[in-house]
Amino acid sequence: LWKEGDPRPAPQVSETQVVTEFVDLHYAGPYVPKDVALSMAEFADFTYFGIKQRLGWDIEAPFPLVMPFDLEHWGSEMGLPWWVPGDVQADRIVLQPISVITSRGIAQQSLTHYYVEWQLRRRTGDRLPYWFLYGAGAYFGEEGGILEGQVTPLKDRNLAIDQATMIRDLGHDYWTGTVYT
Repeated sequence: LWKEGDPRPAPQVSETQVVTEFVDLHYAGPYVPKDVALSMAEFADFTYFGIKQRLGWDIEAPFPLVMPFDLEHWGSEMGLPWWVPGDVQADRIVLQPISVITSRGIAQQSLTHYYVEWQLRRRTGDRLPYWFLYGAGAYFGEEGGILEGQVTPLKDRNLAIDQATMIRDLGHDYWTGTVYT
């Protein structure tokens, strides 16, 4: 791997893929210009170094990153709603299209979130409950302000939730149906 001070290897760029030392980005070429995809891959490399510095992890590299052309493809190919910025699917990270994630201003938070989630899944053999993976990703992605905005309306409601219900819910991954004990 590249070390500080060494000349960095040049990225490999094709019509649908940019491979750097730290990211393997699959994008919607030829609709997305190569220079835009290359900039996104370089930004993903930058985020990799941020995670490495914060967590001290050497993340397996290059990590697989897929970004479809538009939100229609996002829904039809990835099966995700427009408001979900990313996911870890079949051992790859999928993010919203480059134009969407950058215009929303959440590219770095989303990259960080899903890198951390992807890495935790790989390091633990995918044995952690989804709530923990999502929480760790949100924490290291510094999504606190976003999550606080979602929690505040719930705090204002008088919800009666007992301890048994909370324990049951914390041990259940609603995305996969897995129950953790």
